[in-house]
Amino acid sequence: MIDASTPADKKPKSDEDFFKTWAPVFDRNARWSNAASMPRLGDMKTPIEEVLEIYEAWFNMESWRDFSMELDDSFDLEEASCREERRWMERQNKKLAEKSKKDEKNRINTMIETAHKWDPRIIQYKEELKNKKKAAKQARFADVRKAQEEEARRKQEEEEAKKKAEEEEAVKRKAEKENREAAKKALRRTRKTLRDNAEALALGEEATAQVTSLCDAMTLTGELGITVDMISELAEQLAALSTDNKDEATRILGEAAGKITGKAEEGGDSTPVAAAAPAAPAPPSVVASVPKKEKDRKWSRDEMDQLHKALLKFPAGTQQRWEKIAGHVGSRSDAECQRKCGELKNNFAASAAGMASDEKLEFERARKEAAKGHGSRSGAGKKTSGTSVTVDREIGREGYTASELKEMESKEMQKKEGEAEGEDTEKKEAQEKKEKKEGGDKWSTDQQRALEAAILEFKTSTLEAKQKWKAIAELVPGKSDKECIRRFKEIKAMLAAKGGS
Repeated sequence: MIDASTPADKKPKSDEDFFKTWAPVFDRNARWSNAASMPRLGDMKTPIEEVLEIYEAWFNMESWRDFSMELDDSFDLEEASCREERRWMERQNKKLAEKSKKDEKNRINTMIETAHKWDPRIIQYKEELKNKKKAAKQARFADVRKAQEEEARRKQEEEEAKKKAEEEEAVKRKAEKENREAAKKALRRTRKTLRDNAEALALGEEATAQVTSLCDAMTLTGELGITVDMISELAEQLAALSTDNKDEATRILGEAAGKITGKAEEGGDSTPVAAAAPAAPAPPSVVASVPKKEKDRKWSRDEMDQLHKALLKFPAGTQQRWEKIAGHVGSRSDAECQRKCGELKNNFAASAAGMASDEKLEFERARKEAAKGHGSRSGAGKKTSGTSVTVDREIGREGYTASELKEMESKEMQKKEGEAEGEDTEKKEAQEKKEKKEGGDKWSTDQQRALEAAILEFKTSTLEAKQKWKAIAELVPGKSDKECIRRFKEIKAMLAAKGGS
């Protein structure tokens, strides 16, 4: 009888017990293979590569076993009564044989899978593979963790280096600021010492003007040839003289003042430069001594921004305002800052209203408007264009705002043209009353000037519109941001109306 039994699917007691139980089973079933021979199960000393080949051969085994003669419930073909019944029996026997062959294949596969499951060599091999995968995974994690730690360390070093550089830069800026402040204080002390020594000698107005010129021409860098050391030495020389030596003191001051004139002649500029700030005009000797190189040096965008900030930081009325503004700008003297502010105020009409500042274009526009009867004559005899935004500062017109001047000129035109067109006149008067109502409170000459200077000052600012108008209103005494906006729109509308006519 054929033994087709298979050991139970359970863990063997030991490695020897596994081979003792399963080796005979493999040997019994090897005879059913179509191959000439099947590999034996081996033992614990068999290499793992050979063990894997053994199981691969058994999983692919083809059995030659025929179950057609072993079936107990098969049909006997001799008992068939007819040909059809015989064929039916043959088909039924074939189905039974195929089913038995399939069951045998499943039995062998189950036997091999069970042996493969409990084979101590396969178990050891799988454990080694698992440990290798775990080690490789840990190695990958270690590399990733190492890269992350390296990146974090690098970022921390960069932040520390950046912080250190910023601290060093802050210390450097602080030291530079302290040095500038100390130099400015020394500059002021030297000027005061020179003035005090000159006053003690009572040298007269001409000598006093020379002292003032020297003090104003003295800078930290000595652009005009007058340095702090030179003025300090001059002050010591005057201190050593008595009131009996006025001629000697006058001679010393004249020689020092001559250096300013000589420096100006070397620069090639013989045109006097007017002081920019009307509140503190510079003496004529200093104005004439400004060299062309200093005057023509263009202002950079950064310098303009610093000037704007300084004007807000040090408003009018601040003691030594222009020296503080120049110190804030850093690269400009107080005289340059005054001139630049004066230029901004004088050029406001052309730049703020978008009009050309060329003298020929202004003259041509004034001539055309005068031909139309829109021009007017001021108290000093100077022709004034009706489209000018700049407040007229001539005699007889001070204290009037731009809207009031416009109203006066409009009424004069209506009087000359007559009252034939009564309806048109009423419309114009109604329009004038509406514009005057929208204009709000009256604007003084100082307020108008302050508005013009502030608008020009913030023309190139990067602030938002709302913040810009608030900053402009801070520079216009007695006016809010809304009133400044209405005033600006009123002037703009007036220009549009004049241009259309």
